[in-house]
Amino acid sequence: MSRKKRAPVHTSIQHVMQFFSYKQHPQPQKNIAQNYAALAVETAQIGNNQETTVALRKLLEARDAALRASLVAQLTEKELEELAKGKK
Repeated sequence: MSRKKRAPVHTSIQHVMQFFSYKQHPQPQKNIAQNYAALAVETAQIGNNQETTVALRKLLEARDAALRASLVAQLTEKELEELAKGKK
């Protein structure tokens, strides 16, 4: 029985994957980023083509938005008002 050898991962996929690191994030952002990283790994294994790179870039964009939403949710009403006024 012969096994089909997988092609090396394209450099564009490797490049995007580096941004899914999550260890530097504090909790609860670490949990959010870790979930996106797991999905990125699954996505990277789908195929070694340009569409995989596009999917990973869009997933990265979604992860960034989710992290920002999580950070804003942690701010108090007063902190949000100060940010809106440009005091922070």
